[in-house]
Amino acid sequence: MRICINANGPDQSGGYFTYITNLIDQLSRLDSKNQYIIISNGKIHNHFKNLGKNFITIKSSKLHNYNIYRFLWMQFLLPFITFFYRSTILFSPLNATPFLLKMTKIKSVMVIHSNIPWINSEFLPYGSFKASIIKTLKSISIRFSDAVICVSEFAKKELLNYLKINESRIHTIYLGINRMSSNKIDYQNPYLLYVANSALHHNHINLIKGFKKFSDNNKKIYRLFLVLDPVDIKNYKLVIDTINEYNISKIVKIISPMNMQKLYELYSSASLYIFPSLCETFGMTTLEAMSCGVPVRCSNASAIPEVNGDAAIYFDPLDTNDIADKISYTISNQDLCSTLINKGYERVRYFSWEKTAKKTISIFEELSSK
Repeated sequence: MRICINANGPDQSGGYFTYITNLIDQLSRLDSKNQYIIISNGKIHNHFKNLGKNFITIKSSKLHNYNIYRFLWMQFLLPFITFFYRSTILFSPLNATPFLLKMTKIKSVMVIHSNIPWINSEFLPYGSFKASIIKTLKSISIRFSDAVICVSEFAKKELLNYLKINESRIHTIYLGINRMSSNKIDYQNPYLLYVANSALHHNHINLIKGFKKFSDNNKKIYRLFLVLDPVDIKNYKLVIDTINEYNISKIVKIISPMNMQKLYELYSSASLYIFPSLCETFGMTTLEAMSCGVPVRCSNASAIPEVNGDAAIYFDPLDTNDIADKISYTISNQDLCSTLINKGYERVRYFSWEKTAKKTISIFEELSSK
């Protein structure tokens, strides 16, 4: 079996970069039988240095960093590249797959990392017209794919309810989690941490308002660190404006994205990891925090309870009073924090990139046998 992987995607650290690099690393460790052709760009391509002999890596153009070019290339050129390499399967791990592939015998597998275009399109930063186009194109991709992977059961059910497609084509494969050792950093004041880009659904504004209420009623000074990638410029500016409006710039700090080693140091030194997102198909950062021995508070929305189980305590992400109360209750209860830390260590053992890769291979093998 020969599998072509379109690994082109956002060329910076983040959820997709973590997913694709860890998945392919594990595929190279686990699968010496099948052949793989990896087409990737920039830092993603540079990551793949020591793959197996059955892996061919192809570096794509810098233009693949631009969404429009990447989409057009995928739809009109990738099918011919896949056919040229006599591929059995094309694996598309970033929400879309080429429509022309349906005219060939090549099977297609795609991964859906976000249901926002269908369920919460108002959170997209593009405006209603562009959001409608994106939703339509992604819907066509799903209908043209032979198999679709969702990253949680919640996401799978949500997608099935919206698109009304055959359930046998939709598979759930959880993401993995990296475990890294890191040293704690001695900051002047204890802090809460949230790691998320500036997309609207990450709900930074309600978190800031809730944190302000917590700070006003707490004698000890805590800070809030927001590791924030400005993918949605409008909402990024709104976050800054809200911090200034409440005059809390001394205790709420925006931090630029960083490499994983530094990020894990930031996790390890936090008093609490807080995750107020309004909608997630998975949400990897809560598990990263747990792996660093940090108690986790998160919203009770979408797939978040499924992923975190009883290793986190939940709040209503739309209720700033509930956010403030739950922060205060957790911070002041050391026994509860110790319980959450221990449950967090147990929870992260359930997720591994090896499991993710093995289940992905099983889908490839199932399709090739049909």
